[in-house]
Formats: sequence, structure tokens, C-alpha cells
Amino acid sequence: MLRLVLLLAVFSLVKAQTTNVEQCVIHQGALPVNTYVEGCLNPPCFVEPGGDAVLHLIFNAPHLITSMETLVTVEVPGLGVLQFPLEEYAVTCNFLTNSYCPILPGEVLQYSLRLNIPAIISSITVMIEFYVVDEHKNTVMCLRVPVTVP
Repeated sequence: MLRLVLLLAVFSLVKAQTTNVEQCVIHQGALPVNTYVEGCLNPPCFVEPGGDAVLHLIFNAPHLITSMETLVTVEVPGLGVLQFPLEEYAVTCNFLTNSYCPILPGEVLQYSLRLNIPAIISSITVMIEFYVVDEHKNTVMCLRVPVTVP
């Protein structure tokens, strides 16, 4: 019972800060239960060159997961779709804020992700897809959001 009350409290708090994101187009996968991009409720989200896009996600584990990887693709006008390296931030399990791997089926996960926008990028709007895959490369969740670098 206490677990249910805590879960409802978390959802109520998070719903107060929700960014409107879209279903992925390039990759398949369920939307997170909640997404909040810091400083952005209605996209496009603005990130300064050299700054960080910080996302806070809540999503459900669809099955037993022993490890996860976060991947990012960026649609750049005139260049097409590019993979964006996350380096140490690609290890999803290291950035879960309420659990750790392995993940049980149905577990509700809170995850924070930081994406640095290189200082050489400016004056552009790109469409970014963030997606998490399990150890078998099956997509666990995916979201799409436009980001403008002024």
C-alpha cells in the first residue's frame, strides 16, 4: 500500500513538469510515461551551444532487463540522420535514480540523461530521438523532441 502511495505521489509531482514529446519515427518503441526536459515544457527546446540538454524520464520495464544502452539520433537539415555519441552517458543503468540493473518486469524506472551540445553547433533546429535498448538490442522506450541551438 505504501508503495502505491509513493508511486502516486511521484506521478503527481512529475506531471506538474511535463515536456510535450512525440512518438519516434526512425526507431520503434513506447513513449515514456513522463518526460521533462529541463527548462522546456513546449518544444522546440532551446539549448545554448556548449550547454546541456537534461532529460528526466519515467518509463516501465516491459520485461526482465539485465543491461540497457541509451542511443541518440539527430536529424540535421541537409545532412540527414546522424548517430550522436553519448560516451559514459550511454550506460543507462548508471543513471537510473530509483533502481539498478537487473530490472524486473513491470518496474517503474526514473532515469536522468545529460546530452552536451558541442559549442561548434549553433543557429539550427534539429529533431532528436532518444531511445533505450536492452541487452538484446530490443527498444525499451523511445521519444522524439525538436531542439533549437540559437
